[in-house]
Amino acid sequence: MSKKSQSTLQQVVERACRSEVIHRQFHFKLGGSGWGFMTKSESGHDYVRRVNYEYIGIYVLRGHGRYVDHIGNEHQVGPGDLMHLPPGKEHSVYHLPDGQWAEYYFPMPREMYDTLCYLQVLKSDQTLWHVGLHVSMIEQCENQLAMLRLQENEAWLFAQVTLSSANLIMAARQLMLQQASPTQQQVGIMQARQQLEEDWEAQLSLQSLAKNLNMSYERFRKLFKQFVGHSPGEFRILRRIDRAKTLLLKQYTVAETAGQLGYPDAFSFSKQFKRYTGMSPTQFKRTI
Repeated sequence: MSKKSQSTLQQVVERACRSEVIHRQFHFKLGGSGWGFMTKSESGHDYVRRVNYEYIGIYVLRGHGRYVDHIGNEHQVGPGDLMHLPPGKEHSVYHLPDGQWAEYYFPMPREMYDTLCYLQVLKSDQTLWHVGLHVSMIEQCENQLAMLRLQENEAWLFAQVTLSSANLIMAARQLMLQQASPTQQQVGIMQARQQLEEDWEAQLSLQSLAKNLNMSYERFRKLFKQFVGHSPGEFRILRRIDRAKTLLLKQYTVAETAGQLGYPDAFSFSKQFKRYTGMSPTQFKRTI
């Protein structure tokens, strides 16, 4: 992704993350749901062991959390992930209550869900797609939100929502297919990404990761940022900050959190935490 494209995507995401909640309710044969956009800050807004009569899709725009699907698999979710909540199946969605979570959610009648499964666009055991953040996906969601505001004919809007949900899934599927045939370099970068994702104590050498891929560090850094959206160093910091939030939410002290993540002292940890979140760890704990 070029610097210009990345800047454009960031601007689109920032504009989309409004403070208002947008919601339009619909009534299907066996129940009701809605299409909309919302942010979440408190854990009381989690979906815990919920069962929907219809399909619900959730496209994460910002923030991190976890999704426990109907099979019992637990997934870590973040920006660009599309969660599929099948009809009639129990699921739970939890978000970090740090004020960052923002999502689009959209319903689809059970009949349309069954049709997409029959066409093998959807599969009942594939409950999470790592689609990524894309301007095209966000624009589709925003266009539908605009339609919700303007259209008063309920019957016509019901049909429009059903088709829009299917089109959004098809668009996401197409993006997934485009990502399904990675080059050898992409595979290597994604493996390095996975290693850094779990390197909370910052013990891995970035230069060694590049050497293992037979690349210079500058080449590795450039490709990593192109495929992941952040430089290797910044990506690791962001994952450490996410882990720090999880530990602080579990009532770890600031000093304990710093020690768990390999920081030399609480001061160094607090300084970096504030740089990336806008608040100190102590202030963050007060928001819980």
